[in-house]
Amino acid sequence: MVGSALNDRKARARRQQSKASNITRPPSPSPDLNVERKQRGQRRRQDTARRQEKVHQETPVTRIRQAAPNAPPPDNGIQNETREQIVDRETPVTRTATQNETTTRQQQRRKTKPEDWKNSNAKALLIKLLRDESSWVHAMLVVDPENAYDTVDAIHSENELFQQYPLQNFRTNFKNLKESISKLRDNIEFDQDAFNKEKLRFPRQRMLKAGYPRWNHSEAKLLLEEDIKEGRHRGPGNSPKTLRASRPEYQEFKLERFRERVYSEHRKQTGDAFWVHKRNRKMRKSKVVEEETSAIIVDV
Repeated sequence: MVGSALNDRKARARRQQSKASNITRPPSPSPDLNVERKQRGQRRRQDTARRQEKVHQETPVTRIRQAAPNAPPPDNGIQNETREQIVDRETPVTRTATQNETTTRQQQRRKTKPEDWKNSNAKALLIKLLRDESSWVHAMLVVDPENAYDTVDAIHSENELFQQYPLQNFRTNFKNLKESISKLRDNIEFDQDAFNKEKLRFPRQRMLKAGYPRWNHSEAKLLLEEDIKEGRHRGPGNSPKTLRASRPEYQEFKLERFRERVYSEHRKQTGDAFWVHKRNRKMRKSKVVEEETSAIIVDV
């Protein structure tokens, strides 16, 4: 048994060896073929080098001719210049021409393309006119509550800001703005009605839990304003304590609370001259800016 298994193994090995010897192998390249491949690669590299050298030599002259087509042909001095020298001499001309072309295109684009509707002055003006019930737009909408195309077209033709946008787009924007303002007005009315009902259900109490009335809605507040204006809290013998004893309305408040109100009212009246002047100056400046802007942009 062992001998037969060994013989089978040897026979199998001989068969595998014979199969391996019958496999055809590709012939090795001949020396002539290798030499030909090397020569082709060398020729390709030489052609690439010549093309690059040609581009390097011709590009500066070509760029000068493109920048100044009517100029005479370059002499030997220009041809012998380096690439950096030619580019440095050429750059100011081409850069100025490019900047001028870019500026011209931007100016033309600004003239033809209006500003975005989302942040435009036309939208701000239309919102202002729709909210103002005394405006001419609101009067036209009252005459034509269904907002026919004729009414929207007439509004579009009344102002130059509206005319910047196509009529079809203006119709859509007008409709969306009117609907949004109407919804906002309905929400405000609903909230105000709910607030008034809550005020009726829970009226404000005159007396606080601390045992004294509310200062802002009391008669003592008005009386103290007059006394501070006349200077009854200053001078010899005058103090918050003596001022409190002079009126029964003041005696409803504790001395500590009343003293705080006296000092607060004094600071308010002495500082009013400065703060009122500053507020009025700020309001005048903003009003002048608004009038100038409306005169320039808006012509209602």
